[in-house]
Amino acid sequence: MLKRFGIGWLKGLIVGGAIGAGLHFGLGWASLEPLLAYLVSMATVASAAVLAGRAPWREGAWIEALLKGVAGVGFGALLAWLSSRFAGFALPFALPRVDVAAKWSSVPLVFAPLFGALTGALVELDNTGDDAKSPGARAAAPRVRASADEAEDAEIEEPAPPRRRGA
Repeated sequence: MLKRFGIGWLKGLIVGGAIGAGLHFGLGWASLEPLLAYLVSMATVASAAVLAGRAPWREGAWIEALLKGVAGVGFGALLAWLSSRFAGFALPFALPRVDVAAKWSSVPLVFAPLFGALTGALVELDNTGDDAKSPGARAAAPRVRASADEAEDAEIEEPAPPRRRGA
């Protein structure tokens, strides 16, 4: 469980860090307006949710990835709202191109990796990881084919007729 938590945390940290660094250093958006911070948060959390857990490119995993992405959009909006409403304090450290009085919840280089890591860890903990062992999974049993001679030699029992009630 701790290993799965760490893997999810790392996956989310990489996704969120890439998005935050791309916005901060690539586009030069060091501090975001509240609406844009919500949108970036929703995109980051949805991306981290899709990529954590069961890989979306595996067979039959596209529905799960779609549901995780949709839930991630809502969870990202919730995280952005909670962080701006109840934890809106100024950054305790200096970052390049960031105003000293900027709230941490408006700096994508800070909030995107944090939100991505949190989401990745939660999604990865939810993933059981035993896809082949689940009851609905097909067992990889070897197939045995009988030749025509063996089929003729085998005795075939006919099922007994059903009993009637009252007889």
